[in-house]
Amino acid sequence: MNTDFTVQTEVFEGPFAALLDLIEKHKLSINEVSLSSITDEYIEHVKKINHISMNDMSGFIVVAATLVLIKSLTLLPNLAVTHEEKGEIEVLEKRLETFQVVKAISGYVRNQYGKTILYCRPFVRTRKKSFKPGSLLTADTLMNQVLYAIEHIPRDLVLPVTTVKKSIAIEDILASLLIRVQREARFAFSDFAKIGTSSMTSVREIKTFMVVTFLAVLEMVKNGTLEASQEDDFGDITLAK
Repeated sequence: MNTDFTVQTEVFEGPFAALLDLIEKHKLSINEVSLSSITDEYIEHVKKINHISMNDMSGFIVVAATLVLIKSLTLLPNLAVTHEEKGEIEVLEKRLETFQVVKAISGYVRNQYGKTILYCRPFVRTRKKSFKPGSLLTADTLMNQVLYAIEHIPRDLVLPVTTVKKSIAIEDILASLLIRVQREARFAFSDFAKIGTSSMTSVREIKTFMVVTFLAVLEMVKNGTLEASQEDDFGDITLAK
């Protein structure tokens, strides 16, 4: 058998085209026996391929691997193959048969192309895009719209000026109570609160100060820094060391 196989075409020939050329060269039909007989010749052809991408070469390698499997089955009839491998062989045969039909028809189409034109697209005049306003758009209406847009340009947003009031921190009250305790051994809660609220004018601010001060007193009583006593219900609270 002549093993010289060269393909000289102006376009790239894929793995199925090369395999089909071998089959047609030896006038074989597409079946497992024929594919097995040309396995070695196809592999030699793959070895001679140069200057193609890895993606294109992978197609040749996949076909060559399937041919090697087919030849192995021919030489070893009792060789066990998986369902997937059997499917790959059937797919190869079907794709070759389909490619053979397409190749035969493509030659006829190539010869007939352009000879008998059944339909030709009519000439379509290209139109240039242009701006054509309607009759309602005049120079006066356009000017009015421009003036309207200018008048309704958003003005600078003026934010209201607010005064941020200083918050009353319980840490500051605790420090003041500690200083008062170190200076006086015994004093009334109302006296301490009166000094603290002397500069306050808002009722809400005074109430807040009284609540925070009371919480500070409870904290100092809890940790033993102060002792608190009250003789009458709702009476004044006396604070002492």
